[in-house]
Amino acid sequence: MIQFIYIGGPVVAALLYIYLPTSTPTPNEYLKSAVLKPNPGIESPLGRICLAHNLIARLETSMPDKATTILDILSLDATQPPFFPPDSCAAPVNENYKLANDAVMDAWINALLRLQEDDVAQWRYAAAACAATMLDANARTVYLREIWPNVREKGNLGWWSVCETAGLVDAEKA
Repeated sequence: MIQFIYIGGPVVAALLYIYLPTSTPTPNEYLKSAVLKPNPGIESPLGRICLAHNLIARLETSMPDKATTILDILSLDATQPPFFPPDSCAAPVNENYKLANDAVMDAWINALLRLQEDDVAQWRYAAAACAATMLDANARTVYLREIWPNVREKGNLGWWSVCETAGLVDAEKA
């Protein structure tokens, strides 16, 4: 019989450090290591958002009842602190800024642990794009204030129309 005991956050962090390869990349490092043609638009807040949503849309084999969001991929909740209200995590001087970054990094590590198999490498890349978006304070603020509410209200059209207008999606490929 397996017994589970509470061992505390620092011990869990140490065990994850031992379990994960010492070269575990940050989301940004993971994205840069992928073989992609250079796209300077990805570095803008909206570019990061559009890349992440475009990757999610390409990987979903069927249209879900409700659109899958960047936060869904990371199992994060925008209706609860540290992401709500959005202004509370918008800049380093805000009370939830560090908590939001910590939550995203925890979600990234959990995504890596969940997505270890080779056949889900594309989902790992999508999770990296989502985490990189949510770690960028400007992209996070734009997403939480503008894009996420649109996606909740309009589904995939909520992000698609904004990204298409900005020229950040290829209608032929998506």
